Amino acid sequence: MKIFVSHPYGRRNGLSQDEIEENVKKSIEIGRQLIAKGHIPFIPNLYHYVHSGWLDTPDEDMWLQISLQWIEPCDAFYYGGQSTGCDREYQEALSLGKIIYKDIDEVPEGDINNATYFIISDMLKTIRKEMESKTMEIALIMADAILRTLSKKQKRKLDNST
Repeated sequence: MKIFVSHPYGRRNGLSQDEIEENVKKSIEIGRQLIAKGHIPFIPNLYHYVHSGWLDTPDEDMWLQISLQWIEPCDAFYYGGQSTGCDREYQEALSLGKIIYKDIDEVPEGDINNATYFIISDMLKTIRKEMESKTMEIALIMADAILRTLSKKQKRKLDNST
């Protein structure tokens, strides 16, 4: 599985450079454990190295918005600790229906070398897209059914209110 690794960073909370580096190292260690279990981690705290030394770096909210964009393409979400950013990422993962892990022992063994993994991953993407389009179709069918059941008087009232 592709697993998003959410772990506290600390710049927003005024942590020292050494404390931030320690959080990045912890994120990397979680990623290594996921790789050892046969998965593909995405570690947004690695953006730390993009940020370091950049004089006109985006603010913390922009970095969070960037990392949020990576949750959807992942199959699962690893919650590595409480922070404003992690909690926001967690809420996004929940809203997208992602599998959520909070402990490395919860993560099942995978097989990153098995071609079947990539076939299943592609199938999941197709299923998600199909479900999204069906949800829209169902909503339109329901709206149409509601409009059909309205009396003529109710329809006129509805038309006049817009």
